[in-house]
Amino acid sequence: MIKKLAHWLCLASGLILTFAGTALATDFSILSSTMNKSFDDSGKVKNVQLRMPYIKMNDAEVARAINDELYLSTLAYYAPANYEPELADAGDNIAYVKDLSYELFYQNKHRIVIKISQLMCRPVCSVSKMYFNFDLRNGHQIGFHEVLRPDASKMMSKIVHAMLRKRYRKQIAIIQKDISEMKNGRYRGSRNLSYLQESLQLNRNCLRGIKDKQSPMAFFIVYQLTSRFFDDRVEFTNFACGDPDQAHLDEVSSTDFTFSYASLRPFMTAYGRAMLLNEGDATGTDWRGQILTGSVDKAPVKMRVYETYKDGFIGYFGVADMDGQSHQFTGSMSDGQLVLYSLFDTDEKKIHIKLKQTGNELIGEWRTKDVRQIKLHIP
Repeated sequence: MIKKLAHWLCLASGLILTFAGTALATDFSILSSTMNKSFDDSGKVKNVQLRMPYIKMNDAEVARAINDELYLSTLAYYAPANYEPELADAGDNIAYVKDLSYELFYQNKHRIVIKISQLMCRPVCSVSKMYFNFDLRNGHQIGFHEVLRPDASKMMSKIVHAMLRKRYRKQIAIIQKDISEMKNGRYRGSRNLSYLQESLQLNRNCLRGIKDKQSPMAFFIVYQLTSRFFDDRVEFTNFACGDPDQAHLDEVSSTDFTFSYASLRPFMTAYGRAMLLNEGDATGTDWRGQILTGSVDKAPVKMRVYETYKDGFIGYFGVADMDGQSHQFTGSMSDGQLVLYSLFDTDEKKIHIKLKQTGNELIGEWRTKDVRQIKLHIP
């Protein structure tokens, strides 16, 4: 189970947490914004106050990159340009959220880890926890796939999957024993037969779903938002199996894993050594999952492209916001070039994007009826 937290940053509106220059490489503070929300709770209107962090730094561009990531991943919209003590209700974007809080989970002079927790009820309630690891030099979100080489996943998955298999097999045996005792009238537990049978089926499916022969990137994708990088180790969590409405049937539930940097050192990239071991000054240049800012000709644009994994295949899903409109894309990599096609747009408005990386930029074509130049900056 995930370790209990020492405390929560439940800050009153406008309260600032400041860390002196000796602790961090730059002045850094967290402001707390609140969002009031009402929802029906068994026929009664219940009012709750959700809390979001807002980062302030001397370097406004770095703060913007961090805030945009936190807001887009949590509330599905970009952070306000300036701090707002009270946020408007995000509506459908948080329809199932009944509680939202955050914590500065870890910090040193190079990076921070911010944890955001949500209580989601649809209708079964479950807690969602996301961890965001940021490079304080530029706001780059630190990912497994950047600090570790692909061959690290082979070693890590072998250990992770062996432990998960052991736990699921043990739990399946316990459920089978409970079902047998229930049929013989000796069961003393509180669960009914229907629950036990559903739980047995889900746990068997979870066991079958543990696959060693998946791509290295797939392993990193699965654990990206549960990872947190500390001084000497990385921890990540395997959350409950199944969709949110079935998570309560997963008797193994959440499982934490820890790998020391000593064990991972042979697999670290130059950026990994810089971020985790304080060796060198390499920066992150991977665009996957980052919020990219730039322009299409002279029109400002923000874009993010996710790497996805399903049925053994890696694909790409992107969202671009320009001129007050949001466009969704799907695509693939071909000869080192990212190729994206817009979804849902009518034929005359279909967008075709081709991008190639040069340093910390993606440069290419934004093609509709005509061809426009697109340039995106990687934080």
